[in-house]
Amino acid sequence: MKTRDKIFFSALFAFLVLILFLAIFGNKGFIDLNRLKQQHNLMVNKNIQITLENKYLIDEINRLKHDLDYIETVARRELGLVSEDELVFKPK
Repeated sequence: MKTRDKIFFSALFAFLVLILFLAIFGNKGFIDLNRLKQQHNLMVNKNIQITLENKYLIDEINRLKHDLDYIETVARRELGLVSEDELVFKPK
């Protein structure tokens, strides 16, 4: 092989190594892509969690607006209210 060919193949090899290095470690490379995929998955899961929580809160609001039995249950549980015909026993 001629010296000129050796230099060409050495330069080509160095160039390919540089391209490979940038593809793995560079900005928007393989490692950055994996990090972004993990962030995306975390955001999707958080979005699902918040959507479920919002659905629960919307249902709660609708029940508090329209369901008198539920309103009574909440008042008893959170405020300790009793109805007029109930007796309250307090232990000493």
